[in-house]
Amino acid sequence: MCIRDRYTSEAPAGALEGVRYGSFAINVADEATLASRHEGREVCFSEHCQARYREWLAQQYGDIAALNARWGTDYAGFGEITGATTEDVRGTSNFAPFVDFRTFMTDVWIDGMRRITAAFQQGAPETRVGHTNTFGAMPTNGNDFWKLCTQCGFEWAQEYSEAIKGNAQKAVFELWRSFLPGRTGEDWPNYGWIGYDHRHQAVTYEPWWLAFHDSGGVTYYATNAVAPDRGKSWALIYPTQALTPYARDVAETVRDLREGIGKTLIEARRADPDVAILWSHPSLLVAWCESEWDQAEPPETAVNDSYGSYFKSAFYFRLALQELQLMYNYVAPEQVLAGELARYQVLFLPFTSAISDELADALAEWVEGGGTLIADVRFAITDERGAPRDDGVLERLFGVRRTQPAAIYEGIDLTGPRVASFTTSAREVIEPIGDAQADASYPDGTPAVISRDLGEGHTIYLNCLLPKYDPAAVAMVRELLADAGVERVVSVDSGDPEAPALAWECARYELAGAEIVGLIRDHRLCDEPQSCAVDFGRVAHIYDMRAREYLGETRASMVTLGPGEAACFAVLPYEVTGVQLVGAGNAFRATVLSDGAVGDHVLHLSVTDPAGNPAPAYARNLLATGGVADLRLPLAVSDAPGEWTLTARDVLSGVSATAGIDWQP
Repeated sequence: MCIRDRYTSEAPAGALEGVRYGSFAINVADEATLASRHEGREVCFSEHCQARYREWLAQQYGDIAALNARWGTDYAGFGEITGATTEDVRGTSNFAPFVDFRTFMTDVWIDGMRRITAAFQQGAPETRVGHTNTFGAMPTNGNDFWKLCTQCGFEWAQEYSEAIKGNAQKAVFELWRSFLPGRTGEDWPNYGWIGYDHRHQAVTYEPWWLAFHDSGGVTYYATNAVAPDRGKSWALIYPTQALTPYARDVAETVRDLREGIGKTLIEARRADPDVAILWSHPSLLVAWCESEWDQAEPPETAVNDSYGSYFKSAFYFRLALQELQLMYNYVAPEQVLAGELARYQVLFLPFTSAISDELADALAEWVEGGGTLIADVRFAITDERGAPRDDGVLERLFGVRRTQPAAIYEGIDLTGPRVASFTTSAREVIEPIGDAQADASYPDGTPAVISRDLGEGHTIYLNCLLPKYDPAAVAMVRELLADAGVERVVSVDSGDPEAPALAWECARYELAGAEIVGLIRDHRLCDEPQSCAVDFGRVAHIYDMRAREYLGETRASMVTLGPGEAACFAVLPYEVTGVQLVGAGNAFRATVLSDGAVGDHVLHLSVTDPAGNPAPAYARNLLATGGVADLRLPLAVSDAPGEWTLTARDVLSGVSATAGIDWQP
């Protein structure tokens, strides 16, 4: 019985059992993948799957001659074919038999997830169905994130995120966010797991990182989890229900999120970035085939071969963008072919070894129209199925020719007129052709950076892998992006060239004319507090949302953050002059006041009883459309009589107003 059949038949009963206990969401299974990340088994070779695979191949190729031409084989018919393994293709020049089989098995897994999700939805139509903890993409686990995000029908997730997983292969939360545009947050929550690291800098970092990446919420592991045999506790509460010291630290950290900033980020829209990064699952499979690594989880050391380098390429480029306070989205080949690159100025192709002719044509058209295309090593060594291709696409787009087919993986310095020296771990033996120009080189003269104009646009070939962090590499990326017209709307400057701003990531959101700027420092990348000048890109009314302080009508402000700390600022075109509460009984209208037109705001409502004690059951966050919100305090007949106090605080500015309620039940 296939996975899709077994679990589809069991899903409706499981859904009904969850609903019985009040579940608001269901996971298809805990940490579900096609194959274990620990074993990396290559499945499935059952007669059932192999028969389906042959049918799939026939649909893909049409006739056996087309398959033989692509694979370099001489099969008489599809019935002779069996799925290829790693051992079958490593050391050969054609990886298509493996890439096709792994693509088919990924499709089997995705189809299974889709069917299981639909079955759960049939059993519990009002309950969200989703996925928890993919552990990233690997050759055999079925996780092509474009397909996982767009074809399974998931309505929520609990993904291990970059907030807790600081390595390249598991940096996948941003793939979920990118491939669900406009749906993440409240409409499509991804309540990332956190809480495994109880150090203060991790406590302060993890929930805010998720908030700045459209999570819509967080999941703490765990309320009362302990492992006595390991001498380990993750618990938030003692058996007495008292908070643990860790829980008290958590409560303080998330207070501002719970008291309105989280709601504001959910209501706001993440600003559109100028930079995109291509997601290519076939390139992962080709990198695996070229590699000698034999474990599903890749290494991440100073020097790795193709498999480890595939993951490092995208992740280290992301880290460079973060050092420049720039945001990005992933895009899939399907999106490029649909014309969605028009919204971006720069596209980075990380270790994109597999590319179709159609995608190459679309990229050329986009560049000729004014885009900037950046690629690094092993670009276009195969087509999208893993069949070898010549350097035609590489020459057409980048003006580069390989003079040696294999890549070299070793630590070596590159330098050049525009590039200060830094150490890289991968390169190829290449040469520029035509009008392409070398901008940096290795000691033996091999070009390290090659650029060329193409129509109205520009291409850049990085014959290197960016290091995880190097000021010279970051400076190179800054220059390349500036040449492409990418502006740093928000920038952070230490004022000290010897100690530049380090690990200051920026997230920008828009809320009806207001801009929200989040800044956060990754405690795994820095050791000391740092004070920097933050330039918000324009003169505006700036508010420190966490300090609830007006910083004035200005363009810049000094900000100090320690490792793991986060700040959040409102950048408004008007000054908030007050909040007005008008009403009678327990019904009120709250209005944000200003000397100009007011956009949308979020109000945090807090209540104290006649004895002056907080009444947290009545606290809530409320969207004030156009600065106006109607509210009612639903006091109960069992509540104490007397003067209750309602406070409405504008979350963007920190300005508040109070009103009294004479409650006589």
